Amino acid sequence: MKDIAAESPSVIDLLDRLESLVVNGKRIVFTPNVVVNEDEALDLIDRARMQLPEEMKQAHWVIDEQDRLLGQARETAGALIEEAREAAERTSTAAREEAERLVAAARQDAERMGRDAAEHASALVSSHVVTRAAEERARGLVDDAEERASRVATEADAYARQVMEDLDAQLQRTVQTVRKGIESLPAPESRRRRR
Repeated sequence: MKDIAAESPSVIDLLDRLESLVVNGKRIVFTPNVVVNEDEALDLIDRARMQLPEEMKQAHWVIDEQDRLLGQARETAGALIEEAREAAERTSTAAREEAERLVAAARQDAERMGRDAAEHASALVSSHVVTRAAEERARGLVDDAEERASRVATEADAYARQVMEDLDAQLQRTVQTVRKGIESLPAPESRRRRR
């Protein structure tokens, strides 16, 4: 009865034979190079490859797939960061424009109220008491208009700040998510060592 191990050498046996082929190869003078039988070396390599367990082949496929997924994750992270930057710029511009519009509207209201107060005061100049009341009313209207304009400007600034803070928080969360994703993946150097 034939020995099965003799018919089908292990990967270690095949590697030993390959090493022996290299060690016993003809040396080229003044170089570290040796001449080996190419057909015999390639045959040993092919046979060793065929003896590798299926799990090793699958592990190699898993590593390649992991590299591909890591590349996709990096591309997705870059796209998310760029999208967040663009959203921040759009939001900042929109908040600035809204604040400027609110301030301009408040100024127009204040000017209109001032004109209305002046016209009203002019119409009431006929009497000293009426004139004094009109002046006080005009001053009150101007003060109200200026206070309203100041309040609207303050609210616009607060709105713009809140939008920017919300956007900053969103960007921070996105960057943290991307970093956690990158940190959860093994470093490329550790994969090369496992191979």
